Amino acid sequence: MYHYNVAGIGIRITWEKEIEKNKRYGYHDCMVLPRILAAFRSEENNGKTDMAVFVRGSKKYSGPKANKMIYNQAYYEENDRLNLTLYDPYRIKIPGCTISTSSDYSDVVFTPHIKEYEHYDLQWMMFPFEGRVLYKGGIVLHGAAVEYRQKGFIFAGISGSGKSTQANLWQKHRNALILNGDCPAVRIIDGMPIMFGTPWCGTSGQAINRQVPLSYVVLLKKGENNTLIELNETEAYLALLSNVLRSNFDTKSLDLSIENLKSLIGHIRVFEYTCTKGPEAVDILEKKLF
Repeated sequence: MYHYNVAGIGIRITWEKEIEKNKRYGYHDCMVLPRILAAFRSEENNGKTDMAVFVRGSKKYSGPKANKMIYNQAYYEENDRLNLTLYDPYRIKIPGCTISTSSDYSDVVFTPHIKEYEHYDLQWMMFPFEGRVLYKGGIVLHGAAVEYRQKGFIFAGISGSGKSTQANLWQKHRNALILNGDCPAVRIIDGMPIMFGTPWCGTSGQAINRQVPLSYVVLLKKGENNTLIELNETEAYLALLSNVLRSNFDTKSLDLSIENLKSLIGHIRVFEYTCTKGPEAVDILEKKLF
């Protein structure tokens, strides 16, 4: 049994067979997430568990046949639980694993169905974690989280908008710290918005167990010139909602996303930034924000 603290959320992970856990992470070559997750390990979370995860041994899939999928994901409800089945993207008719959660994502069971998915239980915990954050009053944003001069800001936007490029420019030219390259969490604690690194960071590999007050969110657009516009609260809400990571099938998560995002926007400033890939993009943004 291991305990972790991610964004102030205590996570307990238990394997059905401890020997299986050692087998899974003792030899295979997909060690990135386990290495990163180790930085978030805590001493039994001081008795606090916000999300309990149970990892089962491999078991043949026995759920309903998927009639509708988004990418390789299919959802269904059973016994008051939400179930996400991930199908092998190369063999689309073969279920790879199922993640079963309570309605508030506090109780999670991961079941691999084929050998290839036995090694990825910790990676797929990203999905229920996104839901659990919503129930704790926060959100997970699709963005790159950067710390500079003790302030946090997040580059957000659609895939390919330049989030990693701009974050790396700040790291290179300002020695800024990248807390997370893809999925930072944000929660309001004691009336202050706090940005957290999480172990789930897409393909960036950039993840640090650190938190810092969040001051700005910068929505990116590619362009030939650098133009920065501050958005009002309504504009910011409409622009950011699509960047909140949540279940597409759980209607309650949409309600919480709206509620939590509206609360967050009242504490931060949001900008739209059409920018280039050069260091001058850093200069202009720094003058405005710092």
